[in-house]
Amino acid sequence: MCIRDRQSTWGNSAICKFPVVEITNYELTTRPVSERPQVLLIGGIHGDEPVGSNVITYLAEFLLDNYQTNPFIKHLVDTRLIILAPLANPFGYAFNTREEQGIDPNRDFPYNQEERECLKSNAGRFLVSLYKSRLVQTAVTYHGGLNSISYAWGAFNHRVSSSEIEYSPDDKAFSEIAQYLGRSAGSNRDIGMKPYHVGMLNTIVYAVNGGLEDWAYAASWENALTSGEKPVVHCKPVTPRGLPENYSEVDNEAVRSLIYLVEADEDKKPPESRLGESSSLFGEGIYGHI
Repeated sequence: MCIRDRQSTWGNSAICKFPVVEITNYELTTRPVSERPQVLLIGGIHGDEPVGSNVITYLAEFLLDNYQTNPFIKHLVDTRLIILAPLANPFGYAFNTREEQGIDPNRDFPYNQEERECLKSNAGRFLVSLYKSRLVQTAVTYHGGLNSISYAWGAFNHRVSSSEIEYSPDDKAFSEIAQYLGRSAGSNRDIGMKPYHVGMLNTIVYAVNGGLEDWAYAASWENALTSGEKPVVHCKPVTPRGLPENYSEVDNEAVRSLIYLVEADEDKKPPESRLGESSSLFGEGIYGHI
C-alpha cells in the first residue's frame, strides 16, 4: 500500500494508501444503510504488529464466504454497517516499524496532547477523517505485544495517582462487554493462546496521552463536562504540509464510541500455529486468534 516518492528514498518518504472496506447488504430496504449501527475494526496502527491486519482481512473473507449459508452471519451483515480499516499505518507496515516516519500514531490524537504535537501523522489524520465521516457506535483496534482487552480511560489526566484512577461514565458498559469479549475469545493452551486480561487501559496496559481510544470515546462530549483545562484539543501541528484549519474539530455526536484496544497476542507476530482456523467458529478445526 506504499509506493516510493520519486523525490525521495524508501527510508525517508513514501506515498501510502489507506484501504477501507464496508460490508453490509446494500440491497436490503427494510432499514436504510445510514440508519444501521456502525462497527469499526482497525488494524495495523502500529506497523510492526501485523496480527490485527491479518485478523481483519480474514474476517472480511469469513463474512463474505459464509453470508449465504450461515443465518447468524447473514443477520450481522444485514443489520449492521461493518467498516474495516486493516492497514491504519501502511508506512509502518511496509517498513516493519511501529511508527510512521518517527511518529507513533497512537500518541498522535487530539486528547490530552499539546496542540502542536497531535495529528502529525497521516495515520492519525486518516482515522480522524474516518470517524468524522461516519457515526461509529462500537470499535475495536487490534495490537500485539500483550494478551488484553482494554478500554477508557487511558490517558494521564484520568489517573489520579499510582493507586487511584477515575472511571469513565460508561465504565459498567465497557467492563461488561469486555468481559463478554474475553469469554468469547477463550483460550487454547494446546497452541499457547492465553486468556485475555480485561480492564482499563491505564491500569492493565499503561497510560498514554494522545491515544486513539480516549479520543474516539470522548471527543464529542468530554470538554463540555470538564471545568478547567479541556482534554480534547484542536491540533495545529508544525509539519511541511500543515493541517487544514478546524480539521480536528468534531460535532457533539460523531465521536463518542465504545472502543476497545485488543492486544491479541504477547508476540507482535504470533506464529501461524496460534492463528487457528476460521472453521473453529463452527466447532471444527484449530481454535486460535483467527
